[in-house]
Amino acid sequence: MGKVTHELISLISKQIQDHGIVVWYDPEGVYQNLVRDLSLHETTIFIYNGSFLELRWQLEPFLEFVDEEGKINSNPDVPPKVLIYVPMSPSDTNHALVEVEKAGVVMAPGASPWQRNTRLRVIAERVFKKIAPPEQVKEIVSDVEAGKLALEDLDQLAHADEEISTLKLIFDTTVPKELALKFLCQEEFDPKIAEKDALPELGRLFQSEFGISVSTGGSMEKVRAEFAQSLLLAELAIKVEEGGDATGQLSSIPVPQNQQQRKNLLDLCDTWRNRLDLREKYASFAYA
Repeated sequence: MGKVTHELISLISKQIQDHGIVVWYDPEGVYQNLVRDLSLHETTIFIYNGSFLELRWQLEPFLEFVDEEGKINSNPDVPPKVLIYVPMSPSDTNHALVEVEKAGVVMAPGASPWQRNTRLRVIAERVFKKIAPPEQVKEIVSDVEAGKLALEDLDQLAHADEEISTLKLIFDTTVPKELALKFLCQEEFDPKIAEKDALPELGRLFQSEFGISVSTGGSMEKVRAEFAQSLLLAELAIKVEEGGDATGQLSSIPVPQNQQQRKNLLDLCDTWRNRLDLREKYASFAYA
């Protein structure tokens, strides 16, 4: 389970533990993929599928604190553990679940207190503040608001940022672009990379952030050359593709399909090419 998903599930589980019944509204449906396979300890999960009448009928035994066999629970003051997921806004339900809401609590984007706020941007910001630099957190939050990053994307990014903590000891930065540029252009970091056996982590970083897959089983020089060549070829292929002039030859070049990775890759190459202190190294790879 990814870090962002874990944060969300922890919030929901705590509300269920404290209040028994949770009605979870998701107007934009950003969590539908998660809910399909969701399983919570000793909790019955209901998903609205188009009929509030059917949903209320399914919930009736739980609201009356009656077990599946129709018997009164031994402690009727303790409500059952139930999660009701409704992929729509509360204002669009015509108060169909008002009794259920009163019996428990409502979780939704913007809900108060903050422990019931399921807005993806808010949850992502809380997670990444612990593991990423402020400038990266700001960019991630902006991309979530723009709809560029889904829950699955955020979990992947959070995993990459967690691994960056080891790389920070080597490169003294947690910014993926700066890490990549230092690896490409400053060979003085090679002894530390070897000492900490950090090539596999660098490889995972290159894959998660830039969509570039490199073999990390060879020498430092070989990995560096492969990463540089893959970056520059992918940049060329993306720009030709965006210009509508893709050819058969370029179609065989691996390029990231994830839009955030493509953006990161183009930004990395552009910075590398235009920084005066890095141009010489860029030219050595570009014209190799």
